[in-house]
Amino acid sequence: MKRAKTMESSIDDHHSSSSSRSSVASDAGASKPAGHHAGTKTWAILLVVLMTGLTSSAQVAYKFAAARLQDPTVWSVITNHFLWIGLGLYGVGFILLNIAFHGGEVSTLYPIIATSYIWVAFLSYYLFGEHLRAVKVIGILMIVLGVGLISGFSKDGAVSEEVPV
Repeated sequence: MKRAKTMESSIDDHHSSSSSRSSVASDAGASKPAGHHAGTKTWAILLVVLMTGLTSSAQVAYKFAAARLQDPTVWSVITNHFLWIGLGLYGVGFILLNIAFHGGEVSTLYPIIATSYIWVAFLSYYLFGEHLRAVKVIGILMIVLGVGLISGFSKDGAVSEEVPV
């Protein structure tokens, strides 16, 4: 309990000192604190969408890898090229996500990762013949709507302005 209060007070201290620093900085005409973005840039959104495509492809590669592992041994895992392709795609996706975070807010960019389910569902349908029932399609539409709402897209497709709370 004491530790929680200590952490809470240190967070409050950080916020109050950050806000006083930023008001002093803005009064002096200085730049905003590190990590602060005026908005999410389009290139950052596109990088996250590309990342979801890569990591979804990695999931498909893992499915192919699993199909090749009928009797898994250490050697069959090490020599399974689909496994390595999946790992490589995840690695590139990790790098792209980190680059994207430099161009936008985590609260805007991270929900886009939920679209990975959409890509995996469609890839599974086309590549593996998995069923895409009405319930899944409704779920996909809900994901698209949810990502749009959480990420803050306006009617014209631009990232909307911050709403005071």
